[in-house]
Formats: sequence, structure tokens, C-alpha cells
Amino acid sequence: MEAERANFPMGMMARLLGVSRSGFYDWVRRRRDDPWEAAREAVRACWEASCGRFGARSARAVLAARGVRLTLHRVRGLMREPGVFSQVVLSRRGCGGNPGPKRDRRRTACTARGRGSAR
Repeated sequence: MEAERANFPMGMMARLLGVSRSGFYDWVRRRRDDPWEAAREAVRACWEASCGRFGARSARAVLAARGVRLTLHRVRGLMREPGVFSQVVLSRRGCGGNPGPKRDRRRTACTARGRGSAR
């Protein structure tokens, strides 16, 4: 329909194809570029670089250091859409040497699988 808009009336094309005109215009409006696509990719890249460790606050801090200015609320929303979230697994007692402070006893799921370093 979009290719023939200049040659035929929209009402006639919609009727022949069995679609509504409003449905076609709604489809055209949804096809526009997503203004947050670059930010979404930056958040996902930051999360993947952290091996799944970073939550919204850490991701926002790293992105701000890189010059990408986003609010915490926006980063949370962008992480929620594709299912990107921090996965923290508490280590068992007696495993892993000196337990240290509480945050040092936590390991990420990525570290538990051997793909990262415990902090």
C-alpha cells in the first residue's frame, strides 16, 4: 500500500486488501525510528561488558563516564524492556577463602560460572 499511495486512493486499496485505513496509518506511525534505540544498545553493551553484573545504577554511572547522559529512571526502563537485569548470587559459607565485608561475599552469576572475577 505504501508503494502505491501516489497512484491509487487509500480507501480503495484498503478495501481491496481487506484492511482499515486507520490500521495502515497506525502501522506507518509505528514504523518510525525508535528515538531510544542508541541508548538501549549502549545500556545492553554496558551490561554485557560487565558480564551481567551491573544493575541500573552501575550501568548509569558507567554510561555517564562514557558521555551518555541518561536518568536512572530511563536506564531502568531500558533495561527492563529487553530483560536485562543484574543477577547476584550469594556464595555459600566456607567457599572461596576470606569472606571479607558483606559485599565481597557476593558473587555474580557470571563469576559463579567462571567467566568473571570475584570482587
